Amino acid sequence: MKFRYPPYEGDSIVRPLEDENSTQLNSVDSGLSSAEMVRRDITFAGDYQKIAAEARILRQVAVRDLVGRLWAWLEKSFARAERRRNEALLSKATDHADLERRLRRLERGHAS
Repeated sequence: MKFRYPPYEGDSIVRPLEDENSTQLNSVDSGLSSAEMVRRDITFAGDYQKIAAEARILRQVAVRDLVGRLWAWLEKSFARAERRRNEALLSKATDHADLERRLRRLERGHAS
């Protein structure tokens, strides 16, 4: 179906031509309101199932990307918080021996 943009008629609806060579607008729909015109002329060019399947795939890709970025942000945030906690623990060391003791505890997984 080929569409042409008609001159402004007040409702700004794009109407289909009767055939490719015609320059006359389809006057059959002149009695319909804008909402009725839009509802009546909705047609899909091609296979609806194919369009729906492609949209589903695109949605899955977008959601997967969003979840991946969210997961990476969470990992980075938790790693940053753990690093700050460890640095705060090590900064409270009073001497070199205390620092070594705290480092060993961190390496063994006993952070306190």
